[in-house]
Amino acid sequence: MFSGKTQNLAVIGCPIAHSLSPAMQNAAICAANIDYVYIALKVLPGDLKAAVNGLRATNFRGFNVTIPHKQTIMPLLDAVDESAKKIGAVNTVVNDGGKLTGYNTDAAGFLSPLKDAAFSISGKSAVILGAGGAARAVLCALLTEKAQKIIVGARNAQKAAAVAKDFADMGNVSGEDWTSENFSKALKETALI
Repeated sequence: MFSGKTQNLAVIGCPIAHSLSPAMQNAAICAANIDYVYIALKVLPGDLKAAVNGLRATNFRGFNVTIPHKQTIMPLLDAVDESAKKIGAVNTVVNDGGKLTGYNTDAAGFLSPLKDAAFSISGKSAVILGAGGAARAVLCALLTEKAQKIIVGARNAQKAAAVAKDFADMGNVSGEDWTSENFSKALKETALI
């Protein structure tokens, strides 16, 4: 039951209608028996600043961020966690009395099942499919775990190369068109995709 005390949470993105987050989050909220509700909000790229200000003004307790806003939201926030700064993308925002702080949970979420399976990427190669915000988090996580070589493959070779360049100071990273021969070869030889 919702009341005037119900805390609001959301996921923002465009497109967003396909998101399963509201169903999953509301099931967890119900199981925890807490007075929250989680909704999906379609936010067009040109409306991001207004949406962030609206979420702050209406006291949304927090919100998740998905495509295409994970990078463009960063300058609109009051603070960004060091890990999110390093990744260059935010997927979670907490509203603490009007102060919006951005975090990135993708890196830890990616590494958790690898650690549960006792898989170490240290000294091994990896291939990442895509060059968006989540790919940035995975790349950062793999480099932090001492992957030997990482190839980022995307439809847009320039975007893949730009992401690789952003992380070049952390290790051996390259960007490729995912239809290239070099990328096909990497897929056959890698320890992790």
